[in-house]
Amino acid sequence: MSNKTDGQEILHPIGVVAQMFNISVSALRLYESKGLIIPLKSQDTHRYFTESNIKRVDQLAEVATIFSEFIF
Repeated sequence: MSNKTDGQEILHPIGVVAQMFNISVSALRLYESKGLIIPLKSQDTHRYFTESNIKRVDQLAEVATIFSEFIF
C-alpha cells in the first residue's frame, strides 16, 4: 500500500520498505534513530518513506552487504 501527498509524491509505509529490501522494520527504525534516514510521520506516528528515503535505504543496504562480506 502506498499513499500520495498533495504534490503527488508516492509515500511508502515502513513495512513495505522493509519488504522491498528484505530487512526488518526494526532495522529501519535503527537507521532513523541514528539519523541516517528521516521518514515522514503522520499524526498517528506512522512512518512513510519518500523516493529519496528509499534511495538512501538502498545505499545503506549496499553498505551493509559490503561490510557483512568482510565480517563473515
